[in-house]
Amino acid sequence: MSARDFTADIASVCPSERQNFRVTLMDYLSMQFPDAESSTNLTTANRAIELAQKDIVTAFVHRKGSN
Repeated sequence: MSARDFTADIASVCPSERQNFRVTLMDYLSMQFPDAESSTNLTTANRAIELAQKDIVTAFVHRKGSN
């Protein structure tokens, strides 16, 4: 599987789990930063998910390259 295909698969799997994580993270952020706007917490949660997906793809590519 190519890195591009793997990235597409990762982006499309488990949408409900991703949404549950987003909601949980936003709840946590609102407790930690009660004065922050909800849009700021949403942006932060989305960025965290994006970075996690990027880390997963990077690990896949490095592992694939070492085999």
